[in-house]
Amino acid sequence: MRREIPTTETNRSINVFGTQTADVEIKASSSKTWDVYSTLKVYSVIQSELSHLIGLDVVEGSGEETTISKITPHPDVSTLPAYKEKSTKIDHENKVKVLEVIEGGYLDLGFTCYRTKYELIETEKEDSTTIRVTIEYEGPEEMCATMDIAPVLKVLEVINDCIHTSINCKNHQTTKQPINIKFLPQINQLINMKQTAEVEIKASSSKTWDVYSTLKVYSVIQAELSHLIALDVVEGSGEETTISKITPHPDVSPLPAYKEKSTKIDHENKVKVLEVIEGGYLDIGFTAFRTIYELVETGKEDSTIIRVTIEYEGPEEVCATMDIAPVMKVLEVINHCIVNDKY
Repeated sequence: MRREIPTTETNRSINVFGTQTADVEIKASSSKTWDVYSTLKVYSVIQSELSHLIGLDVVEGSGEETTISKITPHPDVSTLPAYKEKSTKIDHENKVKVLEVIEGGYLDLGFTCYRTKYELIETEKEDSTTIRVTIEYEGPEEMCATMDIAPVLKVLEVINDCIHTSINCKNHQTTKQPINIKFLPQINQLINMKQTAEVEIKASSSKTWDVYSTLKVYSVIQAELSHLIALDVVEGSGEETTISKITPHPDVSPLPAYKEKSTKIDHENKVKVLEVIEGGYLDIGFTAFRTIYELVETGKEDSTIIRVTIEYEGPEEVCATMDIAPVMKVLEVINHCIVNDKY
């Protein structure tokens, strides 16, 4: 019997995750510095010293975690739309604060997330503290390419000058003392990508789903593909949350053994999602790897389309090596067994 040849269409509409980090030294103790950055005092400094650049209003909270502020850049200074920013983390023990844009601003420009993290690091000197500033963002590649941490550091320069001089900022003219800034190497950008292919199987969707959604699919792989991969079900009995261990034969693939979990089995829409949770792709640089199977009715009783999508995230150079073809080879064998009732 002729086996169906999968046709593959790769979707390269990608989001990029990027970070930029810089270390800034301030001539003040970490406790004194944290007393400003972790409270409403930091908002007061910005309101009094940077009102010619941005408008800032605290719309919810009083400086603690979950406080929300609205920032409105002056149109003569920046084209960035007004936005709301939330304190999502204030860790007093480790002196770490995280702010995340929750509305407007970068989100209106096409980014899916934008956050700023401040970490205070003690130095050997009593009157010296390092502030490590990190901006994290995710969005279309062309948007992320425009990002620059410099404006954030300009704001820090003013705040730090106020802390250093210990003067009431409402009546204080900043001295513009130079500060020591060290830019750290930028972390590799992570890319989200997916590849999709559709293959037709000469069987009804109910018959096909009866195999793909149960332990029967594992039995087929164990029986028909043992020369390529070893598969063991280590937890569950085919339902959602079932975990299997896949060990590719070293003569066939250098991919390390990995565990894969069924994170979704939607019987109504005939959709199954498998996600690597340990080893394998995660050991070679990927931060996520999942496979989605969707059964699509064709209108013919003995014909079903299986849409297969692999989604993965990792450094660009690692993602560039991905190919959906091996997944489709496995499907070819499974589908052949379904058509011929060998399961």
